[in-house]
Amino acid sequence: MPPSSDPNAAALAYIQKLYEGRTPVSIASIGDPSSGAFYARMADGSVITYRPSGMSSERTPSGMATVEINDPFVNALNGGVRLKLKFPKQ
Repeated sequence: MPPSSDPNAAALAYIQKLYEGRTPVSIASIGDPSSGAFYARMADGSVITYRPSGMSSERTPSGMATVEINDPFVNALNGGVRLKLKFPKQ
């Protein structure tokens, strides 16, 4: 994804577009709720995961937020694996 001054805000804005006006059937925190990391399960079974800067694995630079899309259609287009989008800091 293109660099931005606020990777967390850019990732959250992207997630809002992914919802396409739909409301998740459930949203759950990942780890400490104050971290802001969550996953949202949609009615069709797809899952959108958000991890703010500093919450991803050690392979991801600390200034990047991450959005993962786990959806059968998207996975098929992505070689059978979840799509992971990285939002870097400018």
